[in-house]
This record gives sequence, structure tokens and C-alpha cells, in this order.
Amino acid sequence: MLIGLNLTSFHYEVISVLGNEIQKANKGKNMDSFHDNGFNKIQKVTVLGNNYFLWFPKYIFDINGTNDYKNYYHYGDIKTKKIILLMGPHFIDEMTRYNDTNAHVGGVGELLFNSNLITTVVENQSAIPCANAYPFSSLVDLDPWAPSKFDIRSNY
Repeated sequence: MLIGLNLTSFHYEVISVLGNEIQKANKGKNMDSFHDNGFNKIQKVTVLGNNYFLWFPKYIFDINGTNDYKNYYHYGDIKTKKIILLMGPHFIDEMTRYNDTNAHVGGVGELLFNSNLITTVVENQSAIPCANAYPFSSLVDLDPWAPSKFDIRSNY
């Protein structure tokens, strides 16, 4: 009975949307390139978010190490024009965990202000049919603090 439950579809959906957005950000027209009419030149992107979701695109999809993946924000660390933000409920705390000065918190605020919402991925809470009944009740408490909603934002 428990094998038929798909409790990880939310995580796969977040990773899938993030991977697609990274691919879209890497492609596009670059006016600085004169060969191939400016197309097909890889444009580097910086992805800011939780390590729980960043390892998959970094080590599986980005074999050449084209992009930058950061689980914290440090002013001056971002060397790319394109930025993707994977925002969970504790995004600002994660980005400023090593330095919570006003400059860093303001830098994260500026990134948020200059970004556009691409999509919101929300976990399907009805995936567990009887959350209060015996075999399912322990599944809900596997990680009670796990985020169930992520916003994916970009500055382009």
C-alpha cells in the first residue's frame, strides 16, 4: 500500500522547473557574439537557493560546470548578469547566514526587488490520502519543517 504513494513528486517538480529555467537562461541571443548570428553562445547564470535542491542541477545537469550555484549571498560574489532565485520560506536567512549585516540583507532585498516571478511550485498536500490514519501518519512527520512551496524568480 505504501509503495504506491508518490511522496517525492514535489521535489522532482522543483528540480525539473529549476533545470528548465537554467537551460533557458543559458541559451539565447548574445549581441557580443558575431558567429552563428549571436545564437548558441552559452550565457552563464548564477543560481541562489537551498543546497537540498541545488546539488542535482549542479552535479547531474551541469557537467561542464558552466553555471554558479550558491547557497549563500555575498556581495561581489555574483559575476553573471543572469540570476535565478529558488526561494523557500527561509530564503533570506539562508542567503545571509554567514553575514547578516545590513549591506548583505539589503543586497538580497535588491535581488528580490529586481526579480520577476517565473513560477510557484506547491506541494500537493492531498498526496497522502489519510494523513491521520496509521500507516500514513508517520509519513507526514518525516520532516515536519520541510518547505511545501517554492517561488522561482529571475532577473531577466
